[in-house]
Amino acid sequence: MGICPLFAALSYTWSHEKGTNMIICEGKCLSVTMSLWRLLYRFATLPSVQIPLLWIDAICIDQNNIEERSHQVGQMRDIYSKAERVLAWLGEADDESELTFTMLRNIDQGTHNRLIIDWTKEYGARHWAALSRLLDRPYWQRLWIIQEFILA
Repeated sequence: MGICPLFAALSYTWSHEKGTNMIICEGKCLSVTMSLWRLLYRFATLPSVQIPLLWIDAICIDQNNIEERSHQVGQMRDIYSKAERVLAWLGEADDESELTFTMLRNIDQGTHNRLIIDWTKEYGARHWAALSRLLDRPYWQRLWIIQEFILA
């Protein structure tokens, strides 16, 4: 058995958005959902990528082969637990994404010094509404994310 190279597994939602886009994977054209296409576009435009390989179910599993799909579902535990990291794609940023993530970073960095209840007073309704909209995204409605997060 060979050594598994470092890779990141992707956790995302396939989205119910209509339409697909084409990518080239190992010299072949592959149709992917718009959600996945947007993630790949964003990932490709990052200034530096530290993980050389991404495991993405829609690309790594032949979606037209029911036998392979069934087999791979049984392998998900190994895939996500062996990944160096799991990347969660919540979708495209909106006008309030940075506001939400800044608030979450501040809360995370300051939690050891203050009670969490203090944070509810520090941030206004706009911050909490933005967080609520982020948590309402379709990504959080997927049952699979529980397995993907726990195994990561």
